[in-house]
Amino acid sequence: MQRAEVLRRLGELLYEVQRGFVTFTSPFQSGEADRKEQMEEANRAFFELVHYFYSNEMWLEEDTCQKIEKFTQFAYLNMGAYVDELDERGHPGSAEGREIGERIMNELQPLRRELIAEFREIVYPPPFYESALTSLGLKTKKSSELSARADNSHEVGT
Repeated sequence: MQRAEVLRRLGELLYEVQRGFVTFTSPFQSGEADRKEQMEEANRAFFELVHYFYSNEMWLEEDTCQKIEKFTQFAYLNMGAYVDELDERGHPGSAEGREIGERIMNELQPLRRELIAEFREIVYPPPFYESALTSLGLKTKKSSELSARADNSHEVGT
């Protein structure tokens, strides 16, 4: 039960970090956006995630911890580099700064999605997760591959 609660909260915090970082690094900002407030919100979300993760890592498998650390390291290093490139108005003043912002926007979500998929497998181990999706009429890539293999092995035997 505790493990599921930790994963639930980590999922929320991962989303908050992604949202905060993407909002702050988005090139599609109105001129009225409060860049300082956006940066503070992104930082708050990041450090809340880090604090919660390290306070609860005992509930997680080591490889899950490594993936969360990969997410936080990517976010921390890239946000630091992005902030270093900001001009006095709080916008990237160079092509490199804009590229870092794009990297954050493009790569943070896939890292979060990878973790969410792992959390699902932990909370709903494959037989349960697969059967739950199948009962809803949904097929996962894995269940489709397994049924295709079963079909092919049957054909080979004839």
